Amino acid sequence: LTESAHIKDMLAFFRVLINPWDNLSWNRILLQLEKVGPKTVQRILATLRDADDPLAALAKYRPAPGWKAQFDRLTDTLRRLCLPDQAPADQFDLVMTYYEPVFEKMYHDDYPRRRKELDQVRVLISGYGDLQAFVDDTALDPPDVSGAPVVDGDDEQRLILSTIHSAKGLEWDTVFVIGLAEGRFPHQNTQPGEQYEEERRLLYVAATRAKRELSLTYPKELFTPDRQHLRCAMSPFLREISAGLYNRVERAGAVTQPLTSDYPMDLPPPKPRTTVPTAPGEYAEGMRVSHAFFGLGRVASLPGPRRVEVLFDRHGSKILHLDYARLEIVG
Repeated sequence: LTESAHIKDMLAFFRVLINPWDNLSWNRILLQLEKVGPKTVQRILATLRDADDPLAALAKYRPAPGWKAQFDRLTDTLRRLCLPDQAPADQFDLVMTYYEPVFEKMYHDDYPRRRKELDQVRVLISGYGDLQAFVDDTALDPPDVSGAPVVDGDDEQRLILSTIHSAKGLEWDTVFVIGLAEGRFPHQNTQPGEQYEEERRLLYVAATRAKRELSLTYPKELFTPDRQHLRCAMSPFLREISAGLYNRVERAGAVTQPLTSDYPMDLPPPKPRTTVPTAPGEYAEGMRVSHAFFGLGRVASLPGPRRVEVLFDRHGSKILHLDYARLEIVG
């Protein structure tokens, strides 16, 4: 479905919201403007490429009179798409309002059939709580499980990229689960309770796809859409795994914690860090705390044993495990 031209047109709008420097998606959107050709698009892209905020730079771009009206409609649509507190389905409807007249002209020969496919996308996106997850899932095709033979006949040399949802019910000898960083898995906007546990169940699905070897990975640093470097910590789900159940391997390949499932499990529990309160009861909702990386924040809730949810002034809501988080009570 996502290989159809009209579906790619729609997805391009969502992708530039997630990554405003996505030149391929911008190229697709801008070429839909009447009387705009590749040379004009390249001039616009050069402006966006050097801007700290490509969406703002586009709004300031001066179009020619012949395509100014449609260009203004495009920039207004993008502005409305960036407004806060919108569900992905609402953003789809905004894009469709702009795109439909363009769509009818471009695909007038089989418009009804293509329109039904866009309706299917509307149904799909309604099942997502945030746009990032939808874009991530559409970036990868589901694994081919039709039984068709591999072209070169060497099945062992294949690398399959899949979302967790697409991998349900499938198994492989070796599985790598990537991106297990704090704030990304679970997503930083995940609410304590059922949403949090649903994210945990998704990780369980991913981990149980492996028959022999499982690697759980996280980046130590991310490059954000606004071109800033952001240091990362591992997902709280990984920090909950007992130390005797895994090997920890650094980037260079060195095993820094040579632990396996055969490691004796009757070891005494690790001593809590002296800077961390030993009981959740020492925290209370509304209490001001400080974290070495996230800075100042306020305790929002105590979602579970040894966990505290903190709404940080500059980094939003985070759920921290008290065995690992270095929190200082400041008021």
